[in-house]
Amino acid sequence: SRVTLAGSDFRYGTTMCQFGSSTAVQASYVSQTSVVCVSPSGTSGESVPVEVTTDNTAAADTYSSDGLLFTYQAAHSVSSLQPSAGPQSGGTRVTVSGSNFANDDELSCRFATDAVGGSVARGEWVSDSSMICTAPESAATGEVDVEIANNGIDYTSNAVKFLFRAAESVSTLAPTEGPTTGGVQVTVSGSNFVSSSDLMCRFDDTLSPATYINASAILCPSPARAASTVFVEMSNNMADFTSSQAIFEYY
Repeated sequence: SRVTLAGSDFRYGTTMCQFGSSTAVQASYVSQTSVVCVSPSGTSGESVPVEVTTDNTAAADTYSSDGLLFTYQAAHSVSSLQPSAGPQSGGTRVTVSGSNFANDDELSCRFATDAVGGSVARGEWVSDSSMICTAPESAATGEVDVEIANNGIDYTSNAVKFLFRAAESVSTLAPTEGPTTGGVQVTVSGSNFVSSSDLMCRFDDTLSPATYINASAILCPSPARAASTVFVEMSNNMADFTSSQAIFEYY
């Protein structure tokens, strides 16, 4: 880990850091009040003091004695995402499964095509093997890697993919009405439908599994409901539903 140390009287070229009793490491000088040190290997769960010296002999009596602690964590990893695809407009709440997630304010998610840049957001801790990341808006469709960091700096490199797709929409229903007993096969027309096991329609708050016809048409059986007028929406991933407000009337 690249650890930024804040303090005073740091010197260019001679400042060194020591993590616990490990061998001192050269610091990267930023300013008289800031240096960066790379942590050596350590034992998971161990907290060690980090001290500095500006004497390049690194003699023991030249180190600071402030006692600030650095804690080693077990290496974390990402194994799967659910859902693994969502609309380009963002907002998908993605459950990330893996190992050694930390319940920490610095728990972060990154959606990126490479290790540099991308979009970073705070993660929501669920357990040491599960967390939630909200997908950002994407400038383009296509796959990105989803990585996580317990400390906001050291991201995983598991390259588990999330697919941004063009956002789906609903334009018309046929028929637009049916009996309260349900069972009417409603053709939902729109755009950017995907053949998926997660393809789903929703009649207000009641879900109805959809059958894919093509990218602009799906078939949804109306569920039984009381006489009323409802909005029909659909989702390619059973998580992000449209907000087109196509109307179906129960009689």
